[in-house]
Amino acid sequence: MVFHETKSKIVCTIGPASKPKAVLEKMVAAGMDVARLNMSHEDRKNVRKTFETIRSVDDTLPIMFDLQGPKIRVGEIDGQVDLITGNELVLSTEEFVGDASRISVSHEQLPQDVKVGNIIALNDGIIRLKVKSKKKTEVVTEVVHGGPISSRKGVN
Repeated sequence: MVFHETKSKIVCTIGPASKPKAVLEKMVAAGMDVARLNMSHEDRKNVRKTFETIRSVDDTLPIMFDLQGPKIRVGEIDGQVDLITGNELVLSTEEFVGDASRISVSHEQLPQDVKVGNIIALNDGIIRLKVKSKKKTEVVTEVVHGGPISSRKGVN
């Protein structure tokens, strides 16, 4: 059977390893049909730079922006921190740069939506927290399964 027109497309997610112009040129040469930018992990400045780099390689290549949905995320964290099992971690609805003891979250109703004893998962379930107490803008938790966390990771 001979196919005269291919309807399948090769969609490539552009991340840190594939952002350099030389790498993008190789991807286009190898058959990339669409460049995908995941907006969940990018800020406006970096997206613009990546967009311009893609356009400099191929100004007709379709660029797909994968927009983040209504996912709850942690806020900014100073680099990557390790949350240690047994330690206390405060989740706050206020905005600040977090560390291993306090992290901001994007869901303003979190203190009202959780109950003491609930389990909260961070970073795709790698980290698990148990709710110990709640205040108006904070949820005090105990880390029951630690691990690494960095900016904009998911909260479940």
